[in-house]
Amino acid sequence: MACPQCSRVLQVLDRFPAGDTRGDLKASHIAAEARQNGQPAHVHYSPTRDEYVVVIGEQR
Repeated sequence: MACPQCSRVLQVLDRFPAGDTRGDLKASHIAAEARQNGQPAHVHYSPTRDEYVVVIGEQR
């Protein structure tokens, strides 16, 4: 499934295992902090690695 926010990933800021009950929350907080600093960050879920990935993507 394509990301609605970016056309490709430019940089990975952090990764959190999906098995961690707060993995998605931690990823969301890191992405929000990056956005406050002017970086267009958001969270992807990687089913092949079963993790949440905080990325900076090339905007659509």
